[in-house]
Order: sequence, then C-alpha cells, then structure tokens
Amino acid sequence: MDSIHTTERYKATIIISSCQGIEYLPKCLACLKKQTYQNYEVIIVDAGSTDSSQEYIRINHPQMKLIECGRIGLGEAINIGIQNSSGDIICFDLNTDEYVFENWLEELINKLKQHDFNIIAGTTRLINGTNLIDEAGVGMNFFGVIKKNGHGLPLDKFKYTDSKTDFVGSPAFHRKLLKKIGRIDEGYYIYAEDLDFCYRAGRLGIETHVAFNARSRHHIMGTTGRDLKKREYLLRRAHIRFMIIHSGVFKMICRLIYAGIGLPLAALLRSAFSGRHAWESRQKFIGRVQAVYWNIRHIRDTLKKKSEYYQSAGRA
Repeated sequence: MDSIHTTERYKATIIISSCQGIEYLPKCLACLKKQTYQNYEVIIVDAGSTDSSQEYIRINHPQMKLIECGRIGLGEAINIGIQNSSGDIICFDLNTDEYVFENWLEELINKLKQHDFNIIAGTTRLINGTNLIDEAGVGMNFFGVIKKNGHGLPLDKFKYTDSKTDFVGSPAFHRKLLKKIGRIDEGYYIYAEDLDFCYRAGRLGIETHVAFNARSRHHIMGTTGRDLKKREYLLRRAHIRFMIIHSGVFKMICRLIYAGIGLPLAALLRSAFSGRHAWESRQKFIGRVQAVYWNIRHIRDTLKKKSEYYQSAGRA
C-alpha cells in the first residue's frame, strides 16, 4: 500500500458545531493544529454563543473558518458547514469537548483508503483522562437500545475487528457519497444526526466502520452540559424521532412502547425506590416524558419526513 502521505492530495474538511464551548474549544482546536495529515481545513459553525467563543476563534485561530449563526440545531449547523466546505473528505461533527490524537485524521483517511473511499469511518473515543474506551462504534438492537462498543474497557483489552457497525462518532467519508446519502436531517436538534446519516447510508449498501487507531479523548456530557433533565430530553427526543422515521410498523410499535412507556416508567420507579439516586431518576423521568410530549406535538412533521424518506429510498 502507498504511504499515507501520498494521499494528502485529498483535502479534508473538519466541521465543528459550537455553542457556548469556550471551556473546551482551546484544547480541541490546539489538538487539530498538531495533525500529522496537513491537507485540511477546519470550519466552525457557531450557534449563537455568548461566552466569547467567537472572539477566541477569530483572535487565536484566524486560519480556521468561523461561520456565525443564531441558535440553530446541530443538523442545520453541519449542513451549513458542508455547504461552505472545499474538502474531498468530510468529517462531522467533531465535538468541542473532544481532543483528537495527532494521527487522528491520518488514520481516518487511511481507513477510508483501505475501502476505496466507499465507506464511512469513525473515531475510537476514549473517556477523557483515562485509557478506557467510551465508544469504538455504536450498535442498536431491535428495541432501539444503543450500545457503545467497548465502553468501559481498557484500550488494550478491546478485541477490534474491521467489521461494520451501526454508527460512529465524527463520521468521515468521501464527498462523493453525499450524492447517494443526501444532506444531514435538520430535524434533529442535537443527537441522532450521525445515527440517521449512517443508517441511511447502510440502506444504500454503504457500510460504517471504526478506524481503531483514529482516537480522541472525549468528555462525557461536556457538549450538552451537566443538566441531566435537559440531556435526557434531547437524547430521547431525537431517538424517538429516529425510531418513527426508520422503523416498519411492527418494529416501530415495539420501540415506541419501550422508549415512550418503558423508559419513563423505569425512571419513575427508580425515583421512588433508589434512595440516594432518587433525584437523578426524577430528572430522567421528567426529561423522558418531555421527549415523548415533543414527539406527539411534532408527529405530523415526523411522519411527513418518514414518507419523504421512503419515497426517495424507492427512487434510489
């Protein structure tokens, strides 16, 4: 195989969606500047930050492209980044609370090259401050339950195989695949936009793989903050929407019973009997109920998106 450096003719675009990220941005961007693969651009789409993030970027990283927007969702921010990109390889959405290793981009492109740039490749995320895996690809079972591959395992204990996974963090892919997969679904305010993108790709025969040596250190809940109720609301809201759009009737009913009834009920019961964890369970219960309510209120828009998706899939 040719040296990875011969592939530097492929320009990469790294898209970051940032909102109130000043706590993490300096280290995140400093890590990007140390990449061994040099042919890349960084596009930061700022969703209305008021914490001096924009000024920090303009002063300290003028070579990076800053696009200032109002309060927009993650899907819309990524699409704006793609529209303003010039790379052959696109990588979204690197989190502001994620610190990539020096060979991260090199290894992502290496993995894409191994598969003739016909796959999506993703990052092996470590829990920041440890040598434990946060995720090395993510799987989803029949009920829509998400399982992070390798979560909590020491890096050297994880048995990696180059097999496909359901989705990955910070998906990287060749621009040519956009013509097949299409834009990021902007209906996801935050969470599940990467799951949706990889799932749609999989329906077209485009596999998603983990680039095991493309690593980052990731703060848990750093991007969404420490508001447990808000995080649970946004996470469940996105996943329920995904289940409605991408499930057949029987599977959708099973998944909605689990996510819309089972999960809130489980949190409610834990809040009553879990003692010192009762407050956390109450926050999760409230967040999960709010997520169900949001999806009920927006069911027409979601079903319209489901219809559009299956019509376009039928034409593909």
